[in-house]
Amino acid sequence: MNSAFATLGTIGGGAAGYYTTRALMESDLAAYERSAQKGLKETSFNNKFEFQEPPLIRDIGGKKILILHEPDEIKEFIESDPSIDIVLHGHTHRHVNKKIKGVKIINPGECAGMLKGKNAIGILNLNDLSFKRIFF
Repeated sequence: MNSAFATLGTIGGGAAGYYTTRALMESDLAAYERSAQKGLKETSFNNKFEFQEPPLIRDIGGKKILILHEPDEIKEFIESDPSIDIVLHGHTHRHVNKKIKGVKIINPGECAGMLKGKNAIGILNLNDLSFKRIFF
């Protein structure tokens, strides 16, 4: 049986930022990880990612995911919508992997190309919410 995964990346775009998510099956995971080593732009193109302006709420693999640029609004969104399972944010360029009131909060860290060798995207297992970072 395949597991569902979501790939997560953030790209700063002024105050807005842009985010990409995509559902993957376990059988796709190894190929995706190899592709991610090539860089965010090529990986995004090869995997047909779409970049969106936040805030955005998506249902992926049975999980409700809130996507924000700035982390300042996280608690407000969680309180206003208790059905949110996962929050993805950017802005700080710092890795975050924690829970607030039972909601998984993730920032994959820097992936905009400003900190060579520290650029990362993430893969989130939507079944057990384990999170793995891929550096490029």
